[in-house]
Order: sequence, then C-alpha cells, then structure tokens
Amino acid sequence: MMGQSFSEAWAEGARKYHKYLKAGKLNVVVLNKAWNSFKPVTLRPAAYTVEIPEKQRVEPLVQRETTMLLKKSLDRLVKPYRALISMNPGDVKSRLQVAIIYAKYGLYEAANSEFDSILEIDADNSAVYNNRGNIYFTQGDYERAIEDYGYAEKLSSNDAGIKMNISMANYQLGYLQLATNKYEEANIIDDAVKTKYSGYIKLLSK
Repeated sequence: MMGQSFSEAWAEGARKYHKYLKAGKLNVVVLNKAWNSFKPVTLRPAAYTVEIPEKQRVEPLVQRETTMLLKKSLDRLVKPYRALISMNPGDVKSRLQVAIIYAKYGLYEAANSEFDSILEIDADNSAVYNNRGNIYFTQGDYERAIEDYGYAEKLSSNDAGIKMNISMANYQLGYLQLATNKYEEANIIDDAVKTKYSGYIKLLSK
C-alpha cells in the first residue's frame, strides 16, 4: 500500500484481519511479549531531531483521513440506496436517506452535497430544508437553522415536526415567546406533540 493514503492502508489491513480471522488463519503477535524473546533493533542516535508539525498543518490532513474512513464504513448503509438511485436517478426518497445517513454521522459536507442534488430535481422539497436546518442546529448555528426551518415550514405548513424544530431553535436563542408560539401551533396540528416532546415542553414552561 506504499503511496496510498493512511485510510486506504488501514481499511485494507482491517479487511485482511477479518478475512483471516474468519478462516482461522490469523496469528496475533503481541509486541510486548515478542520483545521478551526478540529484542527491539536499536540504531545509533540520530544527528538530527524531527520537529513536530504545527497543529494547523496537521489537523486538516487528519480530518480528511477521518472523513475518508467514515465514508468507507458507511458504504454498507448507503449502498442499497445508491443501487435504487442508479436504477432511478429521480428517486428523491433514496437520495434523502443517503443525505440523512451522512448527516447522522457528522459528514455534513457530503450530506449537503446530496441535499443540493435533490433540490436540482425537486426545488420545493421541504424535507431537504428541514434536515439541512437540523445540521445547522447540531452545529449550534440556530439562526441559520431557523432560516431553513422557516423555508421548510412555508412548503409544508401543516408539519408539526418542522414547527417544533423552529420552536427549539428559538428556545436556544432565548426567544421564549416565539418558541412557545411555534409549540402551540404544532400542538394544534398534532396533539401527540405533548408526549413526544414532553421533556422540552417542561423546559419551555419554566
């Protein structure tokens, strides 16, 4: 795997580990125990020292590799939906599920890319704006969350879940009256809101 990325080498090592473990051909060598019989090779002290790179240089590289690993691990989850999309590129529901999976595991850039693809097919898809609002909410950007939730609400005015999302985002910003108003609107649409959001409602009523 020389010349390949760390994530690709790691994934290949993991694949072979499980392959030979399943076949009963895996032999694990514990280094600390091996060193009791085979002493580590030592070299002459080097005439130079290696400088530790600055965090701002390393962090983007680590994040890139972490994202690649996570995407690979999610392949099995998105694969069925990708298959449906390949048969029907206009399958908005499958595209939305892919985006939701990426968002759930923190791959927000990949999720937003999927959302953009959906909007090219269905520009007035309220679920896209609602789920994009969820991403901003998770990131603590409540104002942008409200903006997307608001657009979703215009497209699906009778969706109690969207109204509750707007309520909770306003609560996070300290706009208690707005949060209460949206909760009451949601409750009129769906009386199950009281049970589903009981913990939040207790906070709202304090």
